[in-house]
Amino acid sequence: MGAWGTGIFDNDTSCDVRDNFINLLEEDKTAEEATKMILDEYLKEEDLQEISLVYIGLSSIQLEKNCLQEEVRKMAVEMIECGAELELWGGINEKDYEERKQVLIDLKKELLIPKLKATKYTKKRRRIKFGDVYAIPLPNGKYAYGRVFADAGFGVYEHIGESMADTPISEDYQFNVGVYQHALSSGKWTFIENRPFKKEEEAFPPPTCIIDSISGEYSIYHKGEIRSATKSECEGLEITAVWDANHITDRIMDDDKWHR
Repeated sequence: MGAWGTGIFDNDTSCDVRDNFINLLEEDKTAEEATKMILDEYLKEEDLQEISLVYIGLSSIQLEKNCLQEEVRKMAVEMIECGAELELWGGINEKDYEERKQVLIDLKKELLIPKLKATKYTKKRRRIKFGDVYAIPLPNGKYAYGRVFADAGFGVYEHIGESMADTPISEDYQFNVGVYQHALSSGKWTFIENRPFKKEEEAFPPPTCIIDSISGEYSIYHKGEIRSATKSECEGLEITAVWDANHITDRIMDDDKWHR
């Protein structure tokens, strides 16, 4: 399990649970059906830390989608009180440990609100398409823009707008990285328009680099395929990764702590 922050979804397991749950709802699964499928997939091993991350992530996205299941609510509260997953942050530093602890305390308060009941999820009408352009609000009041590519790619334009309507006039990008679907569907970014790609080839993001943390070997990922590569071939390429909305904003604002 990898973690890059202290938020509910700032770890691989909870983030994947969230995205898979949203995808199942968009495929017309009920909240009950989606919950069962998620639990069947992720609870194959009796790892208390992993179980905790699954229920914490699932309860949080169900709260957001207004379809909290009672079983999930109870288990999430139990896991938070158990504190097993906090050990993962305890091994990083005290500050992160305390921040994560407070995040879980806040989530538990939401889960214990007596009037909270499961309700039917209403599916959003619009589906994300290749070529969709989104406006990204920045802390300075300006707007960045990103375009959806194939293979989970997301190209962030060089252009920065003074207003949401000040959209890019050319297809020039600062960077192109993988992005979680939740970043596009959460409502944090505003859909502006669809700019279709002229050719299928243009819809794919540029190649990215994979560096094996154990062997140090290099590979290149492109169009869903991985091939061996040399260090020189990987120079200048993005590292293969999937980013969330706040990480994209940080990088646009020159806070490059997520970019390795």
